[in-house]
Amino acid sequence: MPYFSVVLPTYNRAKWLPETIQSVLKQSFEDFELIVVDDGSTDETKEVIQKIADSRIRYVYQNNMERSAARNNGIRISKGRYICFLDSDDAFLPHHLQTFYEVIQAENEPDFLFSDIAEKNSIPQDVDSPARDPFWKQMTPSEAFRWGIFHPVGCMRWCVKKGLLENQNFNPKLHVGEDVELFLRLLNYTKNIFHIRKITVTYTEHSERTVNKINSYIKNLELIHYIYSTNPLAQKNVSLKNRWKHGNYMALARIFTASGAHSKALKSLFQAFRLDPFSNLKEKVYLFLKNISILR
Repeated sequence: MPYFSVVLPTYNRAKWLPETIQSVLKQSFEDFELIVVDDGSTDETKEVIQKIADSRIRYVYQNNMERSAARNNGIRISKGRYICFLDSDDAFLPHHLQTFYEVIQAENEPDFLFSDIAEKNSIPQDVDSPARDPFWKQMTPSEAFRWGIFHPVGCMRWCVKKGLLENQNFNPKLHVGEDVELFLRLLNYTKNIFHIRKITVTYTEHSERTVNKINSYIKNLELIHYIYSTNPLAQKNVSLKNRWKHGNYMALARIFTASGAHSKALKSLFQAFRLDPFSNLKEKVYLFLKNISILR
């Protein structure tokens, strides 16, 4: 039985897969399986994977049901003690699994760990040498909840004991922020949460990323409502709700202003001002005047 299962959902990303898969195969810690869940791809995904000769790779095909269902399928068939996730256009650094393993052993097998992430082209030169010692810290569920709101913890940063995911999976009805929602939900079921303050995974910004920025912020507002109506821990952190929504409306105001959608920018600014009139006040005034002057 492998120590780690790495679940990698993919859909029509054949050109990105070789680099992503190699980032897993080049791990310094070698006791893992890589489960590639092909979510109904119509490109050369299967052929690309078949050309990679490594017995640790398991290829699974399913009809297109989107990434939450693909991840859940990978969880269901996984054999590892701990489960990690990776998207098909991201990459693990060589010490990713080794870092998790070291903390797991040092902290008597905690339930949930997450590391830090960086954009591929901005990785520090000393990425393998954490500035803090020790480079991990335990968090209470409330601390982790706050962190998950203001520093979204994407699932490519996770390492989760399999038992914690047996009854709590990704919600296939959510198409944006499904990993944020699951992260915040899992905090209701464990107190053994560790933040590894070390960069172990990278993401790549490109035009084909699934998440559209405007759509993601709009959907995130729906996500906030969903979380605060379903998550018991959210009810203990009600004061954070408006700050979370405020951040999304400010982000929309910036994007709409930059794209010339001035009426939408003003509507977003109004919502942000209503939620918190004094935060980002100078920026609010600047964006308001800029959009008003153009509308005139």
